[in-house]
Amino acid sequence: MQPGHFANFSGLDTKKVTGEINITFAGFLKDLFSTNMIATFAKGNLVQTLVISILLGIAILKMKNQEHKATMKKVFEAANSMIFSLIGMIMQISPIGIFFLMGSSFGKYGAGIFTSMAVLVLTYYAACLAHVLVVYGGFLMIFAHINPFRFIKDSAELWIYTLSTCSSIASIPINMKVAKKKFGIPDYISSFTIPLGSQMNTDGSVLLYSCVILFISQMIGHPMNIVQLVNTIFISTIMSMGGGGIPGSGIVKLMVVVQAVGLPIEVVGVIAAFYRLFDMGTTTNNCIGDLVGTVIVGKAELKK
Repeated sequence: MQPGHFANFSGLDTKKVTGEINITFAGFLKDLFSTNMIATFAKGNLVQTLVISILLGIAILKMKNQEHKATMKKVFEAANSMIFSLIGMIMQISPIGIFFLMGSSFGKYGAGIFTSMAVLVLTYYAACLAHVLVVYGGFLMIFAHINPFRFIKDSAELWIYTLSTCSSIASIPINMKVAKKKFGIPDYISSFTIPLGSQMNTDGSVLLYSCVILFISQMIGHPMNIVQLVNTIFISTIMSMGGGGIPGSGIVKLMVVVQAVGLPIEVVGVIAAFYRLFDMGTTTNNCIGDLVGTVIVGKAELKK
């Protein structure tokens, strides 16, 4: 659909892209590991930070001194609580910031911004629909013998709720109710798979990040090669696993992902003014995926 070719941000500052970054698979693997941990944090290298986090986690688990291990776990848990407290403060005032951001976007880019965002929104929802019908629908037909269109009809209570709330956590009770009443999945299964899915299953978010990254690359006339696309999928998948259930948290992760692949993040600020439209699709796709997984697992368990 190439939504970036319809973008019209006449007031956006532009920079000429000079040179070319030659990314190879061997170079990508090499760049996963940091030679200077402090420099990695200072530069905001997301992939290397994730690898460092994994290695530190493994190192803590392998510590033989149980007292020291417990101390390190408490330190990181306390730091995690502090970060979430800070994010909570930001989320409380974010509606005010979004309001002024929308006003700034309209004043700077004019009515043309609606066309640009409309094409991007249409592209994203087309991706969501294809994912639900082809990927989820395929799994349902193969493993649960359920027609995808019947599934969409029976799960209407869920996706109507997610469209209005944009919160996967808030939709957990509704999701469990639909799984039990419409598909006969017992609570002892759905009470495990659906809460787990609300934190782990983020297909809708990955679709959004990929759409936005391609949108920006098309807009600035800088096409991405296959290695860069694989790298984008990898980073999007890892970054999406966090902040589940927090309405609007995706825009923060989106900025990190765009920056991680070396694209200008200014456009993300414009997208933030319309993020509610994207968040509706993101949450709905994620929660439908939770229900699909629950139905498949439930049908398999009931056969036994």
